Amino acid sequence: MEKKVINSSLVENYLYSLKPNTADLLHQKMIDCLKKMQLFDKCNLIKKIIVAGTNGKGSTTIILSKVLNEKFKKVGTFISPHLMSITERISINGKDIDYNDFARIFHSNKENIEKNEFCFFEAIFLIAIVYFMEQDCDYLVLEAGIGAMYDVVSIFNSEYGIVTSISKDHCDILGNTIMEIARNKAHVFNIAKVGLYNSVPKRISEYWNKEFSQLVNLSGLYEFKNHELIFQNKKYYLNNSNFSYCENFCFGLYIAELENIVLDYDFFKDFKIPGRFEYLNENIIIDVSHNPEAINHLIKNIKKIYNKTYNIELFFCCMKDKKPNLLVKKILQKFNTNQLHITSIDYYRSAKKHDYNKNYQDLFIDNYQKYLLENDFSRKILIFFGSFYFVSEIKFLYEENRLLK
Repeated sequence: MEKKVINSSLVENYLYSLKPNTADLLHQKMIDCLKKMQLFDKCNLIKKIIVAGTNGKGSTTIILSKVLNEKFKKVGTFISPHLMSITERISINGKDIDYNDFARIFHSNKENIEKNEFCFFEAIFLIAIVYFMEQDCDYLVLEAGIGAMYDVVSIFNSEYGIVTSISKDHCDILGNTIMEIARNKAHVFNIAKVGLYNSVPKRISEYWNKEFSQLVNLSGLYEFKNHELIFQNKKYYLNNSNFSYCENFCFGLYIAELENIVLDYDFFKDFKIPGRFEYLNENIIIDVSHNPEAINHLIKNIKKIYNKTYNIELFFCCMKDKKPNLLVKKILQKFNTNQLHITSIDYYRSAKKHDYNKNYQDLFIDNYQKYLLENDFSRKILIFFGSFYFVSEIKFLYEENRLLK
């Protein structure tokens, strides 16, 4: 019998129309809803890892899922945001939820979503938990959306709580200082048996270790050279597209040791992280770096891989609330103005020409698609980076053979 395909646009339009709910910061309505569905206690019994951090949390979540799948039968993964399809946010063993299952669970829980006034993120989280419980997952890896203290993923206890990095982003929600952000994200340690973190400023590390007794700092446990990640005296090969995430791989390797999972030298060799220094082909790279720390990380990786950068052209687009002038300034500290093209997309949050300083406006391209089609880039390395929305658009155009002439 042929599967009935449910109209995807109607479901997604409804979900995107849901407004944020700031009256239920501790998500008691979600807890009560899941308890009424007899899912809360069931889910709390399953092993979980909750991942927070300014940068690298999505990559780390995907890495952890791959590692855990070596031992556990069904590993459910919840990430955000998505790059190409909303179903990317919910997966089991690396396979995204089927859209019909996504829509079916949505429709059967639409009344719960409306009655409890769940926002977009909460609604998708509810769909994820229902799906994971339906499929009898035996391990869950949940990525926090923003922060951790008031994030819906934090309603559960976990085996491990991870903070990948700390820097300024989403300051309107998390606080204007690094310490405020660090306190918020450290909530994952409160609800975990073991907390893990990597390179953070010394004052944050000292504060965390005073507050929490079960923390492990992975800094100093690894080094990287000649495409090999050396973690606790064991070597693992990393390729050009993923070597820059060695810090994130360390979380996976440490968890592997705790869970008695043995990984081969080549385990990460062909591992790709969508939208993270992802090669669409040998000359086109996409990356979702869109804050100062991530931009610095990206530039460092480019310089490591390409000894000569004269044939590299950068296409950058970010949201207007991400301090676009600061980001451009950072980029131009390492690249010439003739290598950088600033652009925008058709989205109300996207930074437009007038959002940039006058001395940067000459770098702005109003219609980047037309520019790409009218010029010859056959001898160039093109790197498209910035917001998820922009990178998603680039990947779509590439897959449709509409990016370059």
